[in-house]
Amino acid sequence: MVEKTSSKSFLTQEFTIAGDGTGDPNLANDYSATPTKFKVKPTSPDSYGIRRVNITINDLAPGGIPVLTNGITMEILRDGQVVTTFTPTPIMSFEDLLTVTSGVSNISFNPAKTVFVVYWDFRSMFSPTGFLRLDGKRNEELVITLHDDFSMIENICATVFGISTGELL
Repeated sequence: MVEKTSSKSFLTQEFTIAGDGTGDPNLANDYSATPTKFKVKPTSPDSYGIRRVNITINDLAPGGIPVLTNGITMEILRDGQVVTTFTPTPIMSFEDLLTVTSGVSNISFNPAKTVFVVYWDFRSMFSPTGFLRLDGKRNEELVITLHDDFSMIENICATVFGISTGELL
C-alpha cells in the first residue's frame, strides 16, 4: 500500500513473487524442491527508501523456525545480479535469524501458538539518509529466497516500510 503525501509516499508493501505487492503474501509453503524468490521492486522511474523489513512468523512450536536444509537469504539484486547481501550465509535456524537481523519483537510463546517478528532496521546501516534505496530505473529489487519446507508454519509474512518517490533519495 502506498499513501501519497506530496512528491513522496509512505510505503508499506508485502514481499510477493511478483514484487509489486500483488499475490499471496503468506510465504508458508514447501519450497524444498525449487528455491522461490519473494521480492519488493519499484517500477521505473520510482525509487523506494526502505527503513525497515519485518518478517512475522505465526504458529510455530516453541523455539522458532525448524532447522533448515538450504536456508533463507535476503539480497538486493540489480538486473538479476546480487549487489548486496544481508545474509552472508543462508539462515539455517532460529539462532541464525536472530544473528543476522537487527532485532526481534512481539514474541508470544504459549502452548497453542508462537508469534514473533524479526526485523532489519536500516537507519544505522545506511547513513546519512537512514534508508535502503531501491532504484526502479536500475532494475533493483529486494529479494528473500526460500528453499525449504515451511508448510508446517501457519503464516510467514515479510513486509517493507519506508517511502516511495519518483526521485532518488
